[in-house]
Amino acid sequence: MPAVRPTLLPAAVLAALVTFSLPAPAQQAPDVVVSVAPLHGITAAVMEGVGAPALLIDGAQSPHTFTMRPSQAAMLQSADLVVWGGRLLESALEQPLASLVPVEARFSVLDTPGLVLLEAREGGAWAEHDHDHDDHAGEDAHGEEHGHDDDHGGDRDDDHGGDQGGDHAHDDDHGETDDHADHAHDHGTTDTHLWLDPDNAAAIARAVAERLAGIDTANAETYRSNAARFAAETAALAAELEARLSAVADRPFIVFHDAYQYLEVRFGLAAAGSITVSPDSQPSAARIAEIQDAIAERGALCLFAEPQFEPTIVEAIAGDTGVSTGVLDPVGGDLPLGPGHYEHLMRDLADDLVACLGD
Repeated sequence: MPAVRPTLLPAAVLAALVTFSLPAPAQQAPDVVVSVAPLHGITAAVMEGVGAPALLIDGAQSPHTFTMRPSQAAMLQSADLVVWGGRLLESALEQPLASLVPVEARFSVLDTPGLVLLEAREGGAWAEHDHDHDDHAGEDAHGEEHGHDDDHGGDRDDDHGGDQGGDHAHDDDHGETDDHADHAHDHGTTDTHLWLDPDNAAAIARAVAERLAGIDTANAETYRSNAARFAAETAALAAELEARLSAVADRPFIVFHDAYQYLEVRFGLAAAGSITVSPDSQPSAARIAEIQDAIAERGALCLFAEPQFEPTIVEAIAGDTGVSTGVLDPVGGDLPLGPGHYEHLMRDLADDLVACLGD
């Protein structure tokens, strides 16, 4: 019986069969690095279902005094996009970004179209910052040149897009390609805690989605859809928080570090001033007496510290004033990272305000 010879298929047919049997390579998500936790949460929400951004500065570090490690420099060098707060919020990042990241791969959220921007406050009820300390509380964390604006930067329209002590909304296209693109506008007196206005957070999400869509066209619609969903969820969250915070809106409070102006203006809160002290050392008896007098004069019901302050400092200042004490964290440094970070941050701030100011 003659041997059965195997059937030889043409090379082109074999190649087609092999190609058909192998799965298509997965689309690699862009390598995105984000400077601080609130902006990371917004970016993570935009990238949900595609990938996850990396966080550069964790909650235990100040964005102003941040010192970069070699591993973090490598993160920046390999990034397709770096989302950061700009030189006023993160002055320590300015030079590393300029040397490690091409200008087209950097996005400063201060250049987001349609932001509501407020002037930084100092003077009057807003304590001058202790520039002998390069910490988050001692130098307002940002080193900006401060304006003098005790009325929250001007009247705000009901749709949250009104005049903020000058025309600070930027609706123009920031498409600069030179080395100064991140400095396209002089934000020298801008309060940079802008994510604490939910409308700004939604605008940032849309801007990040457009930057990602230009880098990763295959997932462009996912980014835009995620940004639209984030904006809708954030609008609903803002309505919920407005209703909740209305119960304490007329109750004055004092913060250690003037980081909450956007929250105050958006929700009509009655902040009475700030009393910046260093978290690293006990204030003098004279300074404690000065702060206690300020608390009494302003009728403050609550004194809010931030997580880096030792409880003994807060207790010493509160003393016999009868003022309650609480803690606010404008970045949510201890909260889980990811797409839900922003909502968690805003809810926690509302919880802490109501807990200290409520009946």
